[in-house]
Amino acid sequence: MTRTIRLATSAGPAAGGGKLRYAVNGVSFAEADTPLKLADYFNISGVFRLGGIPDAPPPAAATGEVRSETAVMGSDHRSFVEVVLENGEDGVQSWHLDGHSVFVVGYAIEYFPERTRLRTGNT
Repeated sequence: MTRTIRLATSAGPAAGGGKLRYAVNGVSFAEADTPLKLADYFNISGVFRLGGIPDAPPPAAATGEVRSETAVMGSDHRSFVEVVLENGEDGVQSWHLDGHSVFVVGYAIEYFPERTRLRTGNT
């Protein structure tokens, strides 16, 4: 495995006391005027920010306000990435993973620490 990405859902007011926003790792996606694939293909700067979503959620003390931006998470081609989806909200959160070979190799109710993931594998 070359990288672990923890994606945690959260809800909070937008920066500056705005309306309620839902976020992943503290970032709520904001739609860009230019489609992202076109901006990437034609190398148009300023449309999105590569690396704008961190690989792990912010520490509990830093959560609260949600920032909105057109953030994109980069990855190396053909790398093996462990993606951990965390839902700390009261309701069910659905995820849509498109265009990737995705295999569920484990799951847990509540917290799923790394040592447990490595030990139990497919549960």
